[in-house]
Amino acid sequence: MHGPERVREPVAAVGSGVFAKGTPVYIDSSGFLAPIATDERPYGFCTEDVTAIATNSSGSTVGVTQQNDPTAVGYAPRVIDCENVEFWMDCDEDLTQTSIGQYMDVTISAGVVTGNLVSGSTGLFLVTGLLSNENQEATGDANRVICRVAERLDVLGA
Repeated sequence: MHGPERVREPVAAVGSGVFAKGTPVYIDSSGFLAPIATDERPYGFCTEDVTAIATNSSGSTVGVTQQNDPTAVGYAPRVIDCENVEFWMDCDEDLTQTSIGQYMDVTISAGVVTGNLVSGSTGLFLVTGLLSNENQEATGDANRVICRVAERLDVLGA
């Protein structure tokens, strides 16, 4: 990822949520931070590898937020803003120059986020380049795109 790094307001993680560095995250309907789901607008990118405890988002912890101890209730992983940040993502198909400028969605399987150009109807991400164009030595990168968030979740006045 490259672009300006701005840390977002802390949001407590959903119970048992598994977060990895660089994973897009969103705020679920209960108000907790979760790894991105299909058709959800990204809040930002997680900057750490952490698994929240099962009781992290229990009813009694709503509004409790802390960033020091991932084994404590109310843990909020560090998240940077996704506005104006470009990153690469694997896609579900091989890409060509005509893929640049297309919108795409994401699919999630076993915690792995993959770009999905086929069903790009909601257009949450915008393809800005192909990884093979950035690195002419790259091999096996025919399905990796450089993209940015097209529809960012803007909440909490951030």
